[in-house]
Amino acid sequence: MQTRTKRQFGIGLSYPDEIIGIGVGPGDRPLEGMGAGILPPTRKIGDEGQRLTICGIDLELAIAPGETPDHLVVWYPEKKVLFSGDNFYRSFPNLYAIRGTEYRDFDTWADTMDQLMAFEPEVLAPGHTKAVLGATQIKDVLTDYRDAIRHVVRETREGMDAGLTMDQLAHSVKLPPELAEKPHLREYYGCVSYAVRAYFVGTVGWFDGNSTSLNALAPDDEAHRFIKLAGGAVSVFRAVEKAQSDGDYQWALQLVDRLIYANQDKPRATALKAQILRDHARDQVNCPTRHYYLQCAKELSQ
Repeated sequence: MQTRTKRQFGIGLSYPDEIIGIGVGPGDRPLEGMGAGILPPTRKIGDEGQRLTICGIDLELAIAPGETPDHLVVWYPEKKVLFSGDNFYRSFPNLYAIRGTEYRDFDTWADTMDQLMAFEPEVLAPGHTKAVLGATQIKDVLTDYRDAIRHVVRETREGMDAGLTMDQLAHSVKLPPELAEKPHLREYYGCVSYAVRAYFVGTVGWFDGNSTSLNALAPDDEAHRFIKLAGGAVSVFRAVEKAQSDGDYQWALQLVDRLIYANQDKPRATALKAQILRDHARDQVNCPTRHYYLQCAKELSQ
């Protein structure tokens, strides 16, 4: 996973030309060591949580699963400060990380928002982004977070029950306008379409319900057949360049991938893909997506 982690966080990209942010923080922060592994815990906390006193300050550690199943929050009751870790930050939650993660239980994460609100904090201190001040404001943002997650779950479930495929749902499920317009739910870090795909695979597996998908052709086989149908590699190269000039970057990428799979003038096709990725990256609001495009473009150019 190290390669994918570096791509998601833009490790190796230059600041400020390429890495302008990491989704939940500024792009000029140190990234040394990210993706290199983990530090072992020095203390283990049971499911019941734990109370402790540090430097005369009484704190409560509470199990609050969300971004990870073993997530903890810290409650400072005297000052009504809740340190929420990565269960809340000022972005649509990263329900699926493109670096690759185990399934993050959406329903549990949404339920944890109710748990955090039950503390009735007056200061909410996330692990990333600025603190939220005021009991009313905190309740509002946590409610929005909970409702956004539950909306994605509900819409995806209903679509699955109606027989829609994962790709269809990824393109159709959106946050309602009253949530999408909230600054703390913009898709800077998490992405709704990635969340939909993750929920689909995490709950029913890779098969999207379309019988054609059960035994799809190998990518190189499909590419050769597609290129022949399109009139040959020259025609496909022409279509790629037309799509790129029109700003239709996703279509350009899907076309050029077939040239690469089929080994049709692969150096030219690879260089073309690198440039399309750079062009596509400029349009991205979601930082992990931008980083992934730019980092892959660099790798293709080496």
